[in-house]
Amino acid sequence: MTGRRDVAGVVAGGLAVLVLASTLATLFSVVLPSSVVSPGTSCMRKCEERDSRICSFTFAVHNYQTLSRACAECPSNRTQCGQPHCVPANGVRRLITVVNHQLPGPGIHVCEGDEIRVEVVNELPSEGVSLHWHGLNPSPYMDGVPGVTQHHVAPHQKFEYSITADRPGTHFWHSLSGFQSGDGVFGPLVVRRPRSLEPHVELYDHDLPEHVIMVHDWMLLPTLEKFTLHHHSGADHYPDDLLVNGRGRFEKDGKSTPDSRKASYAEFHLKKGERYRLRVVSAAFMNCPIAFSIARHRLLVIASDGQDIAPYNASSVLLFPGERWDVVVHADQPLASYWMELKGSLDCSDLTQRAVVRYYGRDARDLSPDDRAEEPVSDIYLHGGGKQVNPLSGVCSGSNTCLTDLQSLSPLPHHLADVATTHYLNFNLRYLDNPNYYHPLLYSIQDENEATRVPSPQINNLTFRAPPFPLLLTPAQPSQESLCNTQASPTHCHRDLCQCLHVIDVPLLQVVDIVLIDAGGVSNHGQSVHMHGNAFRVVGMGALPPSSSSESDSVLRSQVIALDEQGLLPRNLDTPLEKDTVMVPRGGYTIIRFRADNPGYWLLQSQILFHHTAGMSVVLKVGERSDFPAPPSNLPRCPS
Repeated sequence: MTGRRDVAGVVAGGLAVLVLASTLATLFSVVLPSSVVSPGTSCMRKCEERDSRICSFTFAVHNYQTLSRACAECPSNRTQCGQPHCVPANGVRRLITVVNHQLPGPGIHVCEGDEIRVEVVNELPSEGVSLHWHGLNPSPYMDGVPGVTQHHVAPHQKFEYSITADRPGTHFWHSLSGFQSGDGVFGPLVVRRPRSLEPHVELYDHDLPEHVIMVHDWMLLPTLEKFTLHHHSGADHYPDDLLVNGRGRFEKDGKSTPDSRKASYAEFHLKKGERYRLRVVSAAFMNCPIAFSIARHRLLVIASDGQDIAPYNASSVLLFPGERWDVVVHADQPLASYWMELKGSLDCSDLTQRAVVRYYGRDARDLSPDDRAEEPVSDIYLHGGGKQVNPLSGVCSGSNTCLTDLQSLSPLPHHLADVATTHYLNFNLRYLDNPNYYHPLLYSIQDENEATRVPSPQINNLTFRAPPFPLLLTPAQPSQESLCNTQASPTHCHRDLCQCLHVIDVPLLQVVDIVLIDAGGVSNHGQSVHMHGNAFRVVGMGALPPSSSSESDSVLRSQVIALDEQGLLPRNLDTPLEKDTVMVPRGGYTIIRFRADNPGYWLLQSQILFHHTAGMSVVLKVGERSDFPAPPSNLPRCPS
């Protein structure tokens, strides 16, 4: 979302806006945000009236290509990179899957209480589609989990999602079908509320749709091809680049092209002296924590996953896949341009991307071509004291501020004070002769070089396998033979791999602690975990004893249970953060607490696409079938 957007960025979608956006892009030689050309009724307005509206969108999902004919001479002629349907990405041509010819997809900006209606039109030739509303808690039938809450929307078919904008804040939507989220099926979703209800409203002057910043990893190959090469030939699984709002310059030695070295950065305009709320979303799909910072600017952190926190000064924020952080930036530096820097770690440890923050004076026309030619200022850590919020290790130090150091504006509710049940979930990667990728007699994992071995992602040594018919649409309870919770029966196992429908029963209105465990080890580097259907409080986080990483997974889980029973896994029960996505540090644990008041089947999953696809998920069954809402009549059904 870049360029001259003070006018176009706040105008609703539609053909008139499309023409205006294209004209402005030509006049100012910059690129406009994808949300400008969002179809349907955007409902972008001041939310003071507290009037609920129906906000309608049409999302057409189709195969497409970066640098298509719509881009003309882009990136050599950068003025053409903002033309309708042009997806320049990082200047490298590749097959993509997108919504409405946009990367990221259309932005949804609504007010609290609005009804969001998204008609999904599947224009893919042979692949189903489902969309998840990451951060909202819709009816379970609208959660978008194929095999659990719905069938895929079949090729050449339509389906309308209806979701109430129940949680104010910064969220996003993305596909949960196949590898589509890695190829571009995602976009921002922001729910605003009246200024009188915003606790931090005095800290900023502007909260604009053009200042939603989506950061994500990117591969030069289609994600399915990358997954297949990794799992069947031992090729690497690492992303090749990072992008900001679908843009960036790719200059890696040996892989860059003349086009990629000319590609344009995303741009964000700030009026000197003003204060801006930036909503930063990680749509990363691999294990790519991304550090966000702006040269010479302090970040005042005010929200996480849409929930307000006590303001905290920092110089950078680390976003794990699926997380959202809101920061306030004061344009208090000299009139100039400044680098916004995105620095990856773990799977993206050698990747850095930039965007440009440009100041202007009385109006944006102060940005002359000469201003644009100047190299932006790059000294990142002038402000903020060098502190990073949400560090990779989960261990706090003088230069790091952990989640457990931050404070929610709302204390822990009384009804969450006493816990009825605690579940222990070990997110583990195991070297198994997984029959999906190996054959014990022909090409065993034991015979493979350690550098190319592909582990199997599991939870408590179980690989999740969705049933052939969605759980919510099955009239009867799943058979006991198909289910597993703490362990699988022999019928679920093939040698040392156990695949099953992993379901945990949670009584309605029960208060639950879940201890998320990461064993560390050779191949595991922590997890980003997302829970559907409920937000939770992060009441604990820490490192396990150093010897734990050498223990077997079953022994480790038993050790964690013993430590917790001895009171050695402390909990913060004062003002813990409320989130829906959280990092589990390598060789450590994270404890989340929630009240199970949303009946249905809800997925708890690794947010890392390759892990989730390979079975690192579990379903929480909240309540009994009699507690579930009735299914809507328009749910996709199996093709006849």
